[in-house]
Amino acid sequence: MSDPNRIAPYSEAAERAVIGTAILSSRECLPELSDIRTDDFLNTSHREVWDAIRALEARGSLVDAISVQDEVRARGACARLPEREAFVLALAMDATAPEAAIAHAKTVKKMATLRGMIALCTEVASRAYGLGESESVLADMRAGLERLEVSGAEGQAQRICDIMDAVTAEMQARAGRKPSEHLANTGISAVDEIIGHFRRGHVVTIGGLPGMGKSAFARQVLRHNVMNGLPGIIFSNEMDRGEWTEALISLCSHVPATNLARGTVSLQDWTSKVMKHSKNICGYPLWVDDRVMTAGQTTGEARRWFSKHVRTGMGRDYGLIVVDYLNLIPPDEKAENRNREVARIFAQFKRLAKDLRTTVFMVAQLNRKSSTENREPLMHDFRDCGEIESQSDVIICPWREGYNKSKEERPVPFVPAPARILILKQKGGAYGGVDVEWHRERMEFTDTQSFQPQEQPNWQDGRSDG
Repeated sequence: MSDPNRIAPYSEAAERAVIGTAILSSRECLPELSDIRTDDFLNTSHREVWDAIRALEARGSLVDAISVQDEVRARGACARLPEREAFVLALAMDATAPEAAIAHAKTVKKMATLRGMIALCTEVASRAYGLGESESVLADMRAGLERLEVSGAEGQAQRICDIMDAVTAEMQARAGRKPSEHLANTGISAVDEIIGHFRRGHVVTIGGLPGMGKSAFARQVLRHNVMNGLPGIIFSNEMDRGEWTEALISLCSHVPATNLARGTVSLQDWTSKVMKHSKNICGYPLWVDDRVMTAGQTTGEARRWFSKHVRTGMGRDYGLIVVDYLNLIPPDEKAENRNREVARIFAQFKRLAKDLRTTVFMVAQLNRKSSTENREPLMHDFRDCGEIESQSDVIICPWREGYNKSKEERPVPFVPAPARILILKQKGGAYGGVDVEWHRERMEFTDTQSFQPQEQPNWQDGRSDG
């Protein structure tokens, strides 16, 4: 437990120097202090003044001693400051050169990170002494460590010549490996002609209406790659691990999922298909996690899995992470609306993909507009948040025309239905739509029987701006 006699890490001089310099040299200093948050300051009065400075900056207003005093007064914070408005002038007198202020800002960040470590350790110790659930405590601890690593991280831009040797060495090593060890694709030839392969550090969003096949598409992409030896993990919020495994068995064995669920599988199918493919599936480097976790807990678990089972366990540097699905993930902290919560959640997985240099697949739900208008979905049809549209590197939407129309006749079993896989966005690549077939009994998309690979695929040339 924490010692009440110990003083929390804190540098009053560094905090005053950063704020004072921001007041007197805002143009030179503020852009370099963009990663300093209000919570990085321990002194509550310093936090009040920093909030005022940031508010002025956000509005594009002049930042100087007088304007900061006015802003503090307008925010009703004067009564909370020692010496009231004069406190701002006292801080300005502690200003230093902008270069020195940047160094002091690192001290402020360092002290904030150390305090965060102490707070996290104290919370974990308290919950452990209180006999809290160990898995829950561990997950929260990993999430807390992830936040500390990001907030306390230091880095700098590198000149291109300084990274060239590492990049070319990686390219040379890649040439000596099988493509399945470092490349991932969908396994559907018509789709792969457009996408080629998924890239490291990218977030691939798979969107669709309920029942349209978005989760099934994510599952078959994961299956295609893990059966070729590429490690993968699915964080399933929609189905428990038993249901998800049954769906995978149906996909691999071609035994209808309804037969597996009802227990109406013939002895021959059970022996020659279900048991055979179940044994094969056991050899896949595939993990399933169906716990209900926040975004921070999920990314923390993904980092742990990657470190333990991919880097250390298999000696790899690439593995696929699938989240099914985005709209069911609870936030770590409540925001003013769901749009903002989803934006923050998505940003955490975007950072995860970049940090691990791997591919993250996010299954997400579309709103009903495309269905009511009887049209193919568009990027702006994603439910809850426009950040999905802007921050995704690739957006894929399975679609079946007339899926939601009422029909007197039921679909004929085992007869594939026409469908399309829409690539709505691909950063730095092509986009378009391809015709495929949907096998509802095993929930799988396949190439059409008439598909023939083309030297010049039938897609739209285009490059995404973002």
